[in-house]
Amino acid sequence: EFDESEFVGNSVYLFACVLDHFLGLYVSLNSFNELVITSKQREGVVKRFKPRAGLQLLL
Repeated sequence: EFDESEFVGNSVYLFACVLDHFLGLYVSLNSFNELVITSKQREGVVKRFKPRAGLQLLL
C-alpha cells in the first residue's frame, strides 16, 4: 500500500511500473509474480499488473 503524499511531483503509477519490471526480472522458472497497487488515499485497487512468468533458471 502506497502513501501518495510521499510521491509529490512523481507518479505512484510510474514507480509501480518500474517495480513490476524489476521484480519480473528475478522470478524463477515455473513461478510468477503479480503486482497489485493500493493507495491510502484511494479506495480499492489502483493498478493490477498482469502476471509475469519467470524465466530465471535455478542454480
